[in-house]
Formats: sequence, C-alpha cells, structure tokens
Amino acid sequence: MTPREQAKLEAETTYRGFLVFLKYLCYGFIAIIIVASFNNWGVDGTGSRHLPEEIIDQYDPQGLNKKKGI
Repeated sequence: MTPREQAKLEAETTYRGFLVFLKYLCYGFIAIIIVASFNNWGVDGTGSRHLPEEIIDQYDPQGLNKKKGI
C-alpha cells in the first residue's frame, strides 16, 4: 500500500468518525431542547407582565398606580 493510499484510507475513516460524532452531538442537543421544553425551563412565572401584583405597591416608577387613589 502506498503512502498516498494509506493517507486516503486514514482520512476517510477519520471523516466517518467525525460525522458519527456530529450526528450524536445533534441528537444530544435535540434531546436537551425537548426535555427543557417539557419542563417549562426558563419560565419566570410572572406571565410576562411588567409589574406583578405582588410588588405593585412597592414599586411604582411613574406614580401611575390607580389603586392608591393619587
């Protein structure tokens, strides 16, 4: 076997191994995304409101709270 054939064979096997590695890496990322979406990961619980009702009396930056009667 010539050095050129040996190098080609080694490059082909390395390339196949790299593709297998990328395939399983993508499977892992997809699994992480699915698990995170089922667990509602990243949800803060405020319902995307600017000021939750729990802190509306403590923080009113522009004095617009109508409940105070001001």
